[in-house]
Amino acid sequence: MTKIDVMLSPGYAPISESGAPAPHEAADRAKEAVPMMTIWAECIVSAAHRFAQYDMHGHTYTVRVSVREGVDGFLNAESFRDELMRIRQGVDHRCLNDVLETPTMEELARWFAREVRKEGFDVTEVQITRPEGVGCRLSL
Repeated sequence: MTKIDVMLSPGYAPISESGAPAPHEAADRAKEAVPMMTIWAECIVSAAHRFAQYDMHGHTYTVRVSVREGVDGFLNAESFRDELMRIRQGVDHRCLNDVLETPTMEELARWFAREVRKEGFDVTEVQITRPEGVGCRLSL
């Protein structure tokens, strides 16, 4: 009989003969899972844009950005909101054609995700809505 030693990397979940995680191991791992807290902040952006088939016009957008709490388990929601308000100045009361390659609310969501990430936040979602009842959600 040959003996085989196996080193397991951290996070390895033993499997049963069927290939599924061993039931007792899966339950133990679930108990160890750390809950993730998400913090969000909203701001209002009023901006104009134009397309070849439409004249220049504007919209008011509600922008909600969600971020994962810090590695220390703490994120000050008011500080995050203040940072979001600073970031929004890059597009508020501007022509989106001057800021975005494609001036759509989908690209606006991507822009907010990039800008908030640049400030060191772990962005999980950006939601953009308009009062007309339309919007988009970027899940990261």
